[in-house]
Amino acid sequence: MQLCVVIQWAWKLWKYSNKALDLMDPSLGDPPSTSMLLRYINIGLLCVQEIPADRPTMSDVIHMIVNEQAALPEPKQPAAFVAGRNMAEQRPLMSWGTFRE
Repeated sequence: MQLCVVIQWAWKLWKYSNKALDLMDPSLGDPPSTSMLLRYINIGLLCVQEIPADRPTMSDVIHMIVNEQAALPEPKQPAAFVAGRNMAEQRPLMSWGTFRE
């Protein structure tokens, strides 16, 4: 599954269906804490914000993980959605470099 599709799926589950827990791989078993799993999903969505200034720094991410009482901002629509179209639809407009050895 492509990264932009995963981000879109995560955003839709988080924002529109209240089914964010469906993001967890069932092979991992029951989460130790549902609230912590939701917190980590929130942090992950903050890390893929479209505007880089809206993304937390790594120091902020560590603080949000370690300090369970710290309030988290509500994520905005992630970068996988561009001008009302998703990145998968914009593939012809995008150019990815190739790695050659």
